Amino acid sequence: MTLPHPTPEKALAVARPLTEEVGRVLLARFVAGERTARQKADTTLVTEADREADRRLVEGLRAAFPGLPVLSEEGATRWPAAAPAGWVVDPLDGTTNFAVGWPIWGVSVAYVVEGWPVAGVLHYPTLGLTVTATRGGAWMGKRRITVQRTTQPGGGALVALCSRTARRVRVLPPWKARISGCATYDFLSVAAGQTVAALHASPKVWDLAAVWLIVREAGGLWRPWGEARAGEPFPLHPGEDYASRAFPLLAAASEEALARLGRQLAPWAGEALV
Repeated sequence: MTLPHPTPEKALAVARPLTEEVGRVLLARFVAGERTARQKADTTLVTEADREADRRLVEGLRAAFPGLPVLSEEGATRWPAAAPAGWVVDPLDGTTNFAVGWPIWGVSVAYVVEGWPVAGVLHYPTLGLTVTATRGGAWMGKRRITVQRTTQPGGGALVALCSRTARRVRVLPPWKARISGCATYDFLSVAAGQTVAALHASPKVWDLAAVWLIVREAGGLWRPWGEARAGEPFPLHPGEDYASRAFPLLAAASEEALARLGRQLAPWAGEALV
């Protein structure tokens, strides 16, 4: 396909420093205890930090690339009908963690062309961690990351879950479950070779856009799961409102890991996992 401007590399050159700048603003609020949250209509939490981060990201991206739409959890949730390229952002992934003082939360920005993520950046301010990807590789700082090359379960074989998933499946020994409370961080753990798989029951496209690319470029794979499979989140569909659409997904290090996953997870209510 013919890529419109900006190129993924040019988009990333703007998105990374902007994401890290917004991260510093969020970190200052976090340290200062400015974390009061309220519940939205969908029962998720939002803070003033979410809104400030969203405003700064949207303004920065629009200033750098006028005319490109921005799909955001706290802003516009409908992908425009005529949008060959644009952005998908989650200004604060892990709002509940942020609000209670738990340090695992981050900022996610993805550049999308013809509905597909082609550049992405994740930034976790409390960890001093930035991860980026374009088609051709995923990087944690200056180090290229890849998924686990061996998937034989052992004492250190971990599976990342969200709390909703943990209420629906059991991780059987010898694999062990971990819950961070931050969707992008859980999926990133697969790309970074820390876990063999990650499952989330209700991520939205803004949770997924950047980390979807990062996992793929690190050698991992994605699969829908559960009985009511919502399909693949990408490509984005013109005119679709993503405010209430969730995509139960699992990320795995390999087809072998995916096969083992089906044997190491037991559904609580007979639900098909993979």
